Amino acid sequence: MTAEAVRVLGSGGDLDACFLHLGAVDETAHVLDRGPEYRRAIETAAT
Repeated sequence: MTAEAVRVLGSGGDLDACFLHLGAVDETAHVLDRGPEYRRAIETAAT
């Protein structure tokens, strides 16, 4: 699943919407109200 997400997100295509749920990690970030920090970490890791 990770390899597919990397392929799609790194394709350079114009994505209208994208969602990747990482289970407990996503839920924990949401519960702890760390959404913006979590999103920045994902965006940084993808570059």
